[in-house]
Amino acid sequence: MRFFQKYEFYIFNFLVAFFMTVVMAFGNTAITEGFHNYFLQHWVKSTAISLCISYPATLIIVPLASKFMKKIKAK
Repeated sequence: MRFFQKYEFYIFNFLVAFFMTVVMAFGNTAITEGFHNYFLQHWVKSTAISLCISYPATLIIVPLASKFMKKIKAK
């Protein structure tokens, strides 16, 4: 249990980023390329690329947003 408490922030951010990118990559791939024989391969590639961008972004944006919200609540 201690392990989860220590890394809870990173695990939660990864899960959020992963589920968001899977859904967005599915929609993007379906709209741009349509359903064909190589759809699954393109979807996995699109998900991997999106995850490489979105996960580091969540690690930066979430702490900044929480600091900003604390400043707003303090006023």
